[in-house]
Formats: sequence, C-alpha cells, structure tokens
Amino acid sequence: MSSATEALNEKPVEAKADASVSASEKIPEVKDSTDYTVLFEKIKDKSCRVIHIDQQLEGFNNSRFRTRTQLIETELERIYEAKTLSEIHEAIEKTGRNLSHLDVFRNIDFLVYEEPVNEPESCTVEMRLEEKNWYKIHAATYVQGGENSMEVGLGIHNATGGAEHLFVSYEQGFQKSSTVSAVLEQPRPAGLPVSLEIRGHQLLRNEQRYSSVTEQLRGGVVTVRSMDDRHAVHYEGGWRSLSDPSGRACRSIRQQLGDSLRSVFGYRFLVNKRDNALLPTRGWALRLDSEVAGLVPQGAPRTLKQQAAFSAALPMNPEGNVVLHVGASGGVLLPWGKDYEQKTTSIADRFFVGGPGSLRGFLFKGVGPSEVRRPAAADSAAASEAPEFDRLGGDAFATLFASLAFQLPGTWAQRLRVHGQTFVNAANLAPLTGNDRSVRENAKAFFTNGSDWRLSTGFGVALPSALGRLEANYCVVLNHKQGDSIKHGFQIGFAASEFH
Repeated sequence: MSSATEALNEKPVEAKADASVSASEKIPEVKDSTDYTVLFEKIKDKSCRVIHIDQQLEGFNNSRFRTRTQLIETELERIYEAKTLSEIHEAIEKTGRNLSHLDVFRNIDFLVYEEPVNEPESCTVEMRLEEKNWYKIHAATYVQGGENSMEVGLGIHNATGGAEHLFVSYEQGFQKSSTVSAVLEQPRPAGLPVSLEIRGHQLLRNEQRYSSVTEQLRGGVVTVRSMDDRHAVHYEGGWRSLSDPSGRACRSIRQQLGDSLRSVFGYRFLVNKRDNALLPTRGWALRLDSEVAGLVPQGAPRTLKQQAAFSAALPMNPEGNVVLHVGASGGVLLPWGKDYEQKTTSIADRFFVGGPGSLRGFLFKGVGPSEVRRPAAADSAAASEAPEFDRLGGDAFATLFASLAFQLPGTWAQRLRVHGQTFVNAANLAPLTGNDRSVRENAKAFFTNGSDWRLSTGFGVALPSALGRLEANYCVVLNHKQGDSIKHGFQIGFAASEFH
C-alpha cells in the first residue's frame, strides 16, 4: 500500500538516516530508481478506500475561511465512494476541477498517503484549500464597436460563502457611449455542472458618427453556461429606444425611431484551441451564435439571427515564427412570421463590416448600403458642405481573410511580440428584405455576384496590446462599390478577438 500511495502522488520515497549513525559520519545518498508510472499501472485496480480526508482550510491572508462546508463536502463524496486506487485518482482530479470552477480558491492541493499503516487497503487524503481575496477593484480599456472605452468596476467574491460573484461596473466610451451593469454569477448552482449568470444593465450606444442614431437599452440577461464555456444559453429582455439627437437621420432610419421591446432567446457554441487570442502561432477557434427574438411576449419584434466565425493558425516552420492565419465569418438576420419578406430589420441588430478587425482597407462600418442624411439647418455653415451618409448595415455578411505573419528581427521586436504581416481580405454585405426582391433572390445575388465582393491586400505590422491587436498596414483596395468608405494607403487601428 505504501508503494501504491507513493505512485498516486508521484513523489519519491525520502531516504532517512538510521538512528545509530553518528552525526560525524557521512550518510550515503540513496537514489530511488522506481518508475512510479509503471508501478501505478500495476496496482491501480487493487482494492483501496479512503477512510478520512484531512481538511486544511485557509482564508485569504489568514482571515476567516468563508466558503460553506456543504459546498466542499458535496464534492468530497465521490472520493469516499471510490473503491480502487484508480478510482481515487480520478475522483480527486474531478473534485479538484470542480472546486477550481468555483473560482474562490487560490490554491487547491491533495495528498494521498498510507494511514493507518495496519490497514493495507485503506488510505488517508490530505486536502489544502486557500481562498482568494474576497474583493477586487479593476480598471481597463477596451475597443468595442470601433470606439475606445474605459471601464472601472468592483468585484465581490464569496461574500456569503456560497461561491457567488458580484460585479458592478461603469464603462464610458470616448464617443459618449456608456454602460452601467451589475452581474451576479453563481458557479455550480445546486451542484449542477453549469454556471448561472444574472445581469442587469443600462446601455447607451452612440452611433451618430456612423448612422445618426443613438440606442438606449435597459434590461437584463439570464445566462446558463457550461463549466468549460463551450455551451451557453441565454434569455435577454429589455426596453430599446432609438433616437436621433442631431435631427439629421436619413428617411430609412427615421422610420425606425422610437421604443420597442427586446425579447431574445440565444445559444452559443465556442471552441478555442489557439495558444494566444491576439497573435496565435497554432490552433483553431470556432464560434456559433443563434438567436430567436419575439417568441414572447406578443408584439415584440420577431427576427432570426445566426452568426459563425472560424479562425486557424498554421505554423510554417518548426520554430513557429512564421504563421499562416486563415479565417472566415458570416451571418444572416431575417424577420419571421406573416409577410416577413415585406418587413425590415432594426438597424441596431444588423451587421456592419469594415476596419482592421473585419476588412482592412475600409473604414469602420464603411461597407454596404448607405443613405444621404438630411441637410443641416439652412443657417448653419455645414449646409453648404458635401452631403453626408448614414450607414444602414445589412442582413447578410461574409468575410474571408488570409495572412502570413512573421516575427520581426531584433530583441525589442521579440520582447514586444511585434510581427510583420502580408494579407488578403474579402467581404460582402447586403440586405435580404425590405426591397423589391425576394429573400431568395437577394441571397442568390449575395453569393453569386462577384462584383459585389470587396477585396483588399497589403502589408504591415501587428502587436498585442491591452486594447486589442494594434495594426499599422499599407492597404491596397482591389475592389469596392460606390458609397463605400475606403482607406487607400496607411491604416492604423485595433482589432479585437471574435472568440470570447
């Protein structure tokens, strides 16, 4: 049994000096050449049971231990139920993972040893848990929707001992967008292998720069997520208000102004096997998002929305400093219900394309349908300027890209992870409803009309940063349509990861 427990812990036997050896004599070094992996394979199916688990529970910085005993005891039951060394090993691994998913422990350690020594088919487990700090204050910067923003927040963890997490945050954008939110997260509610998240928020999104519209959304989201983050289902309910503070919105947008109910059921599937979110050298990632809006209650706008994104990094040499990146993304948004082809979708739900994150060589939201804004007041100096356009977005989009990234020489470049890159981008964006053609005709034209696909190529440098992947590129636009906002020559911007 001694060998069995040593194999389970993969720890060598400590050589101890005999009491009869004098202190002046040199104790010869004892080398243990036992292959514990082989030994464990030989004895892993032998009968063994855990008779006691010695719990060493430590609060953060020697403070009071907060986590409720019942949460821990529930996870330890499977260890007591194990009947062989192999089952004990598997039970400890699963218990360790589940305790880690609670996200309240800084250290989780298990040790198995032979005790009592007079019972060869019994063992004792020593468990040490050290809690994390119960609060956290953070400040961060982001790039979301082409707008830089700053966020400050407070997180309170495990305050009542139930492994709950409360986050309160305020985010302010440089273009006057803002978000106030409170999130309560409960890992493994009732012992289930999921995480429950309840979020309440008030969001103000300022899109006047692109579409002469401001969106205000008050509501909440309830999300149930698998512990590995691969699957998530959610329901979002709230009240949406679209307004035109400038009074210059085009006719298509003015028709959508006002209040509406937002009621959405959604599902997300996410796999991310890349070794880095911003500049991966190997691996792949896949994300699928599905939403159905308007199932309940009566009168809520009814839409179906599907999005998909795929990215892969393929190393071109053994060192991994030359990497081929390929990827594609796409989405469809459609009304549903009676006479759905005559209905239009909300500009707040539509897709937009353009910028380093989706289509290099084009400005952010610079692709697709647009409409002339209303002129400024007659006594304004702006009335005589060239007409401005509102971006309308689209109901269907697709993007394709390929780039070859390579580590730049020099110590400074390696420390900052500055990479050179050459790239090719392609994208298309179009409406599917609200015009004189059927959805089928619009969809066929979207895929088959090659002249509608925008193309660009170029070269530049990229490096990871707190705001996302910073890129400085020289872009050549190979194909665009009238009304697109293009950026020939140098373009600098941030690209955030799609897989989060």
